[in-house]
Amino acid sequence: MTKARLFYDNYHLILNQGENLGPLLFYDVESLLYSLMNSNSHEIFEKCKELILQKYPGYPKLQELLSYYTAREDTIATYAIDETEGSFSRCGSAPSEQNHSSIVSVLGKDVTGNLDKLLLALLERHNHKCLRTNEDLCQNSGKMRIICNKLMNITVEVKYSKLLLSLM
Repeated sequence: MTKARLFYDNYHLILNQGENLGPLLFYDVESLLYSLMNSNSHEIFEKCKELILQKYPGYPKLQELLSYYTAREDTIATYAIDETEGSFSRCGSAPSEQNHSSIVSVLGKDVTGNLDKLLLALLERHNHKCLRTNEDLCQNSGKMRIICNKLMNITVEVKYSKLLLSLM
């Protein structure tokens, strides 16, 4: 692959939408926003966006949200994710769901927020796991050295005992 890309998690984007828009407006536009994010092409993405704007013209928070999504279309829309080299058009596949499950187990099911805050939390967890693994490796290394020294001492004692027996 020539470059790596980060994609937004639609599940958490939907939770953010509910917080940003308020429960009543969110309830009205949820299915349209879902259609927008799951567009099969840029044209469908644009049609969904225009439909939302026509149906709900006097909602500045909704207009802000649509502008935000338009600027990040290549990291939100399903068609863009599927077209990305290395994704194998497997948006929602078992590996991605396992990864999502792992992330949810760390952050919590209903965590919402900016991508940078979520990444920071995941990096802190990764750092903690690395430190714990290094501590375990150090402890096991010390134990292995002790066992190795004991085995070497036993080997020396056995050789010494054989030598003594041969002299008798």
